[in-house]
Amino acid sequence: EFLILNVIRSTEISKLVYNILFSRKVYRILGILGCFIHLDGRLRTSYNLTGTDSGRTSTSYSNDNWHIIDEKGKIIRKKMGLPLQTIRKQGFELPDGSFLGGDIRSIFVPTPGYTFVLGDQSQAEARFVAVLAKDDELYGQLVNKRPWTAEEQVERAELLAKHKHLKLAPKPDVHTWTASLVLSKPIHAISANERELKGKRPRHAGNYGMAAAKLSELALIPITEAKKALDAFHRAAPKVQQVFQRDCEDTIIDQRFLVNSFGRRRDFFNRVDNSMFRVAYSYLPQSTISDITKFAALKVDNSYDHHFWLGEFHDGLLGEVPTERVDEFMPIFKEAMEMEVDCSLGSMPRDFVLSIPCELETSTTHWKDTQEYKCE
Repeated sequence: EFLILNVIRSTEISKLVYNILFSRKVYRILGILGCFIHLDGRLRTSYNLTGTDSGRTSTSYSNDNWHIIDEKGKIIRKKMGLPLQTIRKQGFELPDGSFLGGDIRSIFVPTPGYTFVLGDQSQAEARFVAVLAKDDELYGQLVNKRPWTAEEQVERAELLAKHKHLKLAPKPDVHTWTASLVLSKPIHAISANERELKGKRPRHAGNYGMAAAKLSELALIPITEAKKALDAFHRAAPKVQQVFQRDCEDTIIDQRFLVNSFGRRRDFFNRVDNSMFRVAYSYLPQSTISDITKFAALKVDNSYDHHFWLGEFHDGLLGEVPTERVDEFMPIFKEAMEMEVDCSLGSMPRDFVLSIPCELETSTTHWKDTQEYKCE
């Protein structure tokens, strides 16, 4: 992606590299579709409790193996299951901004008589960074969600009428607003893909001190545009650098470790430089959000008996419950995910109690076809 966006000028060579990338993405999708599942029809994974330094959960293939006898009578061992993080919600992106395999999740269906239940923390890391940056204005943008105005709704309807396959951003949130800044485009015209690639990713890049070259790869934009995106972000949210990142650097220089609000500690042993600082910037937000998810799952387990957890995805949980018990389960799920976090604890104390809203979804058909759920 980087070569196509920033280096190659020949149209023919760009097409060649694009086709190679396209083939690699297709190969990865076929690997997911062709994975070995267990005899009960379920796909399993293995959770690596110490798989990441940040505290985020990582997964790998199941511990079980499938044995095959080939034509020569040789026994071949194949790993079963998949790392769950490879099953992406949007699919696999290409340099032109399109996606492949966005429907992969549709092959996963709930157990008969059960309903998939999903809970995601809303803009979780962005909220925590705003608290650490002591940026009331930024936090207010995240908390005070506005609906689409009547004029914006009309404009969106006209766009959808002209472009029937266009999928617009679902809400005018901070990620949609960031994409609007980056692209110099009206907020109502931002697509769902643009919100992800040009809004959410540049915001994460700005929060965690990412270089323009890295953002170029993640957001699939040239380096020149990546630099403009980062400049636009920091002009709009200057306290991220001036307060959050500077306090983080001072703490690392002084103590060489960070502790989050739950007491999770990470020591930094390498040379103190910009590379270490970038790792440090991400530690407190990512570890805190991941710990909220884990403690929420435990809290539900301690108060409810009719659910099954199927996956943990950093800031969200996927489970299934008997269909007739969904309305009973969801308020318990929501309360657990919206636990209060005392931000006065840890290495960078802030006089703030954070509760991140949980967005709930359900599906009786498959994982891709989820619908918003509102607790009464």
